[in-house]
Amino acid sequence: MQSKTTADVYKKHLRRRLENNQLRPLEAADKAKFRIEDFGLATEILSAAYEKEKKGVFLERLGQIQINLGNDVLARSLMRDAFQTFGTCHITNIILSEIAATVAIVDDEKKLLYIPMPKCGSSTVKNYFTQAMFGEAYGELVHFRHPEIYRVVYPEDLKTRYADYMKFCVVRDPVSRVASYFLTNVAGGSLRREVSGENTFLGLRTNPGPLEVSKDFELFRSTFMDFRHHTDAMSSYVREMLPDMDRVYSISELHEVKELLEDKYSVSIPDQKSMVGSSDKEKTSATQKAFESTQEFYAEDYKVFGEFLK
Repeated sequence: MQSKTTADVYKKHLRRRLENNQLRPLEAADKAKFRIEDFGLATEILSAAYEKEKKGVFLERLGQIQINLGNDVLARSLMRDAFQTFGTCHITNIILSEIAATVAIVDDEKKLLYIPMPKCGSSTVKNYFTQAMFGEAYGELVHFRHPEIYRVVYPEDLKTRYADYMKFCVVRDPVSRVASYFLTNVAGGSLRREVSGENTFLGLRTNPGPLEVSKDFELFRSTFMDFRHHTDAMSSYVREMLPDMDRVYSISELHEVKELLEDKYSVSIPDQKSMVGSSDKEKTSATQKAFESTQEFYAEDYKVFGEFLK
């Protein structure tokens, strides 16, 4: 974070660029938040933008600021407003809102419903779907392709609208999942990218080591949205829905998911390049050991999915 004098100069510069339409509100708010950690200015920018143009993303960003400030109740309220007003928002914010809903890939023709969870082979399975449905796989970019196949789903939907659909998800040992996120995303610069290239944010380094992250696990969750998204408990993705799921696959059973989709779509799906995690067994083992302390945080996952994690 910059000195007060430098920050004041930057703040004036930021306001001027915003007034001259040289910056979009979201970009200006990010600069205020990450460059000079001025949450008041960021809130002012986002609130003004929402008054001009009612968009859920502005409420979600305001909610993230409140998470950063430790105001969880207000953050939850803003996320609820975003979801209930606009019908959707980022899945991690739906989870934070404590509304019983999730986001799924749904194919009405083939009667398939898949609930993706980060670091549980979701990139691979999404590519299986796009390959089967559209004849193309996109690697990690698959998360940003074909938004039309995603749908907000509620627990009661599984009993009614989707009662005769094949409903499934894929799960993974929670410690292995967090270690995969660290090795693939955090070590790959995801936190630094989130904060516009800054080396630190709210006192946390954006290129931390595994022990550093493990020690301040919940602090990292409240500081970085990317971290929160990838470390939300798997059970929170299927809140109140698990009894109506037809199949819970282990990540070691991705080949069975591939076979299911090949059968449903009557196509042959090429094997995808592994996107499950690091191939360096020694590094993976050491990282998993560092994150063993998160087992308590994931107690519900172990309780709910225990039989599928073996």
